[in-house]
Amino acid sequence: MAGAGSQHNKAHKAGRRAGRSAREKHKDSKDAGGRAPIKSGAGVQQRRADRLNSAKQVRESKRAALLASRRAAAPPRVVALFPLSDSLDVTAAWASLLAACGAPEATGSHSPPRPVTVTTSDARRSRLTLLPPPPVPGDALGALDLARAADCVLLLADGDGGLGEDVERVLATLRALGLPGAIGAVVSGAPPADLKARSAAKKRAAALLARVAAPEVRVMAADGPADWAALVRHLADAAPAVPGWRQHRPQLLVEGAELAGEGGGSDGTVTLLLRGYVRNLGLSVRQAVHVPGAGDFALSQIDALPEPGRGRDGMDADPAVLATAGPEERANLDRENVPDPLAGEQTWPTEEELVEAEAERRAAAKLKKRRLPAGTSEYQAAWILDEDEGSETGSEAGAGSDEAMEEGAPAGVPLAEDDVDSLLNGGAEGTEADMDYAEDEEEEEDDLAARRHMVQDDQEYPDEVETPSGVLARERFGKYRGLKSMRTSPWDPRESLPLEYARVFAFDNFVRTQKRALAAASSGQEAAAPAGTYVQLHVVAVPADAAKRVQERVGAWSAGLASPLTLFGLLQHETKLSVGHFALTLVPEAPAPLANKEELLLVTGVRAFRARPVFSSDEHGADKHKMERFLHPGRPSVATVYAPISYPPLPLLAFRLEGGARPVLAATGSARRPDPDRVVLKKIVLTGYPVRTHKSKAVVRHMFHDADDIRWFRPVDLWTRSGRRGRIREPLGTHGAMKTIFDGPITQADAVCMSLYKRVFPKWPLDMAFAAC
Repeated sequence: MAGAGSQHNKAHKAGRRAGRSAREKHKDSKDAGGRAPIKSGAGVQQRRADRLNSAKQVRESKRAALLASRRAAAPPRVVALFPLSDSLDVTAAWASLLAACGAPEATGSHSPPRPVTVTTSDARRSRLTLLPPPPVPGDALGALDLARAADCVLLLADGDGGLGEDVERVLATLRALGLPGAIGAVVSGAPPADLKARSAAKKRAAALLARVAAPEVRVMAADGPADWAALVRHLADAAPAVPGWRQHRPQLLVEGAELAGEGGGSDGTVTLLLRGYVRNLGLSVRQAVHVPGAGDFALSQIDALPEPGRGRDGMDADPAVLATAGPEERANLDRENVPDPLAGEQTWPTEEELVEAEAERRAAAKLKKRRLPAGTSEYQAAWILDEDEGSETGSEAGAGSDEAMEEGAPAGVPLAEDDVDSLLNGGAEGTEADMDYAEDEEEEEDDLAARRHMVQDDQEYPDEVETPSGVLARERFGKYRGLKSMRTSPWDPRESLPLEYARVFAFDNFVRTQKRALAAASSGQEAAAPAGTYVQLHVVAVPADAAKRVQERVGAWSAGLASPLTLFGLLQHETKLSVGHFALTLVPEAPAPLANKEELLLVTGVRAFRARPVFSSDEHGADKHKMERFLHPGRPSVATVYAPISYPPLPLLAFRLEGGARPVLAATGSARRPDPDRVVLKKIVLTGYPVRTHKSKAVVRHMFHDADDIRWFRPVDLWTRSGRRGRIREPLGTHGAMKTIFDGPITQADAVCMSLYKRVFPKWPLDMAFAAC
């Protein structure tokens, strides 16, 4: 029934029976002959053909550019062979690899295997530089030298899926450094027709490599000549994948080394000639280079030589000079900053300043009330000591006690040297820096057990120190000061710095400097030798003994008896000394705890050097960081050392040195920005125990042994294990008892603590070459 309020549907909603809209009808009327279907006609086919043709042209252009880069300036690809099992026949695998590359039979007949550059016999004519395994199995440092030089690592696995002794540890070291592109080769020993056994061996090897190397490693068979030929084709065609830190610096695998001329200079230095291919980035003659085992040096000339194996030999041909640099144009190798002895000097005060100071002194003397006997003159009063002054012992520590007390805290008055480390854990002998390990096995086990006991005590009772009874606490802990809060209390990073800090460099803006250095190296505007050029470098001012070591190592590597030597070009300012910081984490398989200031071998990829780092906590956004006495498992820390400037990203590997044994990997991490203003504070906690309590008041003993020490540390706040905060009221008697008051009730079962802080600095390096290996 229709009415005034009934529903009226819209008339234009006709559903599927509706015709075309007016807009479509109008558009059709304008087109003569009506509209053509979208997916029909010659125009559609032409557009599809154009898209296919365009995609084909892009593919062909990319392929042509890749082939041109490989043929024109690409150096031979460096492939390193690394066996994973002791049961593998490395000599037979090396011979099969050379035969697959088309090398002469005499090339692979040497024992031990020697490095060789070959050209594949297929149509690609690719060049490969094959590096044999490290001469000493299980040598972590030799494996690192092999990985730094290689573009690709060929992991030779056994079909049974077994691992050799120390192989997993060495692979963990390579992963921490940055493993280049890896390819797995499985020697199953099964005949080519037994596809089931070959497939099972590949699966076992893939599972093994995914656990110890990387999950994306491609695994290929290596049983017959056909398998080795396919493996060589893959090695030649696979895109190189080197770590990022290597892509930012020019690199040169040293293939030859000799001295220029008959003798050296009058200062005992010589000019060393090094030959090899420039890789990654171009090398400038004004750029400093780092030679492992020798140090940082400048270049005087870069020569271009004909590539070995292509026409004339590079040894017999005359070199073409690419660039030269005079003494003033060479890289600046200044390691230390030259401090200005007058930088901290003060001028003599003027007459007006002297008069003003005297007036202030007299005004302060009038305000200070002194109890003097009747009839004492001003001259006699000057000889009468105050109560606080008479309580001092007359030492240098007591001379500044009044001033320190007026400031509110014992603020770093220079007193006797602090060796609180010897008092750790109830007076255990030995310091954190020097721990002697006896050669006898029983003594070594005892030392290891003692160190583990110290680590356990440091975890249960961190920073606790006993006050010695025979030494005054204000002398023992004179360099420490109290802080209201370590997180919020101020600490001037330029206060009371050691003299060594005047010899290091600092950045006004590190991020800007790093961007400029990386941009200058990547642009290659000053690079005289582009990447892929076979060159001869004239390294000047090399000490004669260091040059001899480099020659012997390169000669031993050519004979297959040593690891390869890789030269790196340094970025701007990377030769200068600063305070470096490295993020470190203890490896799970570390055999012993790592103590603070223990001598370690630090390997950053570019250089290796010995140092005694200071460990500290790693809090994000904090301006003060607490020193750690040990590097605890699973806890990230920061190691601080004096070291040359290093631009991150850069890996770090810390090896423990144990006498004549091989270095053992102890921790891994990465480089942080160098910053001399990073404050590392050593914290100690003095403990005492309440002997009598009444509500919030208590009498505490065993924290100090002298009443004057209590007066000295009176401005420092107290705290208890239960969370109470308090302060010292006054000493009680002369044997170290004191009255305290807290912000709440306290019990005798609680422990009263006092926190003191002192800034610590790393040890100054003894060897400024920073080239341990």
